[in-house]
Amino acid sequence: MEALTAPPVSEQIQPKRPSPWSVFRSSTFRKLWIGLALSLMGDFFNYIAMAWLVFSLTGSSLALGAVLMVQAVPRSILMLVGGAMADRLSPRVAMAGSMVLRFVCVAPLAYVVITGHAQIWEAYAVSALFGVFDAFFYPAASSMLPQIVMDSELEAGNAVTNVTRQVSLIVGPAVAGVVVAAFGTGWAFAGDAGFLVAGAAVIAWMPAMARGRRSAAAGAAPPSACCWVHGAPAPRLARPPPAY
Repeated sequence: MEALTAPPVSEQIQPKRPSPWSVFRSSTFRKLWIGLALSLMGDFFNYIAMAWLVFSLTGSSLALGAVLMVQAVPRSILMLVGGAMADRLSPRVAMAGSMVLRFVCVAPLAYVVITGHAQIWEAYAVSALFGVFDAFFYPAASSMLPQIVMDSELEAGNAVTNVTRQVSLIVGPAVAGVVVAAFGTGWAFAGDAGFLVAGAAVIAWMPAMARGRRSAAAGAAPPSACCWVHGAPAPRLARPPPAY
């Protein structure tokens, strides 16, 4: 009797890699993606409007660089704190809270700029606070992604979010510049506030989640993690229902 031999590796059926667009079948991922896109647009609107406001008030390139540094430094320093807070509390709460607090900063500035009463110290104060609150959003968004997509779709989810960031890097400043040129700096700040409040509403609309990654291969949730929250925790060995 001849011994059975395994087929060569090249002849074995390889699992099909999911399409990058497959993650959009999940309504929870769609909400995360929309919230991320709105936050990015708000950031770039703020960047362009703040730079133009300071330059129009002072005419100084030094003041322009200083106001951008005042926003960038606390954001860079506090991103580590933002990641720890997202792990300790809830990424959804951290993201929505970040957007609401940025809206609270930007909306009054939009009003004083539109009415012609803006002062340079207000620009510096809002810029610093904006950078502080902004630091909590993106670490929370990154930590939420593995919780709402299957392991097999995580690469696709990361690809979609990275492409979104790159596209917003081009589209955001361009649209903001058009708004500043056509309507004025104050209305660019108003647009920033609109993006933020809309994004906070979308993120708040996401379902509450317990910690733990969803796995396509494992038929059960991790013993230390509960399933999706629907009023009460599900049994530990129950498979979490897909958020589609």
